[in-house]
Amino acid sequence: MTTLKEKLFSLTTDEEVFNYVKEFLLEQGEKSYSTKYGCAYRGEDNRKCAIGCLILDEFYDEEFEGGLPNNIQSSKGYLIRDALKKSLPNWQMNFDILSDIQSIHDSYEADSWHYEFSRHSEKYHWFTLTQ
Repeated sequence: MTTLKEKLFSLTTDEEVFNYVKEFLLEQGEKSYSTKYGCAYRGEDNRKCAIGCLILDEFYDEEFEGGLPNNIQSSKGYLIRDALKKSLPNWQMNFDILSDIQSIHDSYEADSWHYEFSRHSEKYHWFTLTQ
C-alpha cells in the first residue's frame, strides 16, 4: 500500500496535484473548519483544506493558520511554501493552481465542489479528470 508521503512525492504536474486535491476533498465531503480560525489547513475532526491536504503532518505547523502561500511578503506565507516544497518535492509550485483549489474549498459548499473542479479543469484545458 502506498503511503501518503509516497503519493505526494509522486505528484509532478499541475494536473496531478489538482486531481489529487479534487479526489481528497470530494471524499472528505466537508470543509476543513476550526472555530478558532474559520477555514483551516487542519480543522476539526482531522479535516484538511485544499492546500492542507498537500502538506504532510511532519511539516504542518499551527502557525500556518490564517496565512496564504502566495503572500510572498509574509513569514506565514514563507512557512507554508516551505512545507509545500518539502511535501511535494517533485512538483514545481504553481500559485494559480493553489489559489484555485483553495478558492473552491473556501468559497463553495461541498455539494458544489464537483462542478467547480470540473469548471476549473476546463480553464486549464484538462479534460481527463476522474469522475
